[in-house]
Amino acid sequence: MSTLPRTGEAVIIGVTSRTGRETARRLLREGWNLALTARRSEDASEVADSLLAEPDAVGAVTGVAAVDLCDE
Repeated sequence: MSTLPRTGEAVIIGVTSRTGRETARRLLREGWNLALTARRSEDASEVADSLLAEPDAVGAVTGVAAVDLCDE
């Protein structure tokens, strides 16, 4: 008996960090739909393009945004 991958929707904050990128990669492989954030939207877009180009990415990136959560 095969099991279907768990899917859902998630927002990845800080997708340009190693942890953020790997979390996004794993969720895309499982079929999740993701919104990706980074301090610069261009950086988030580059990561999105890179992740979606991987052959085992079956999820979708539904949006990218610039978000800076630092209180400086």
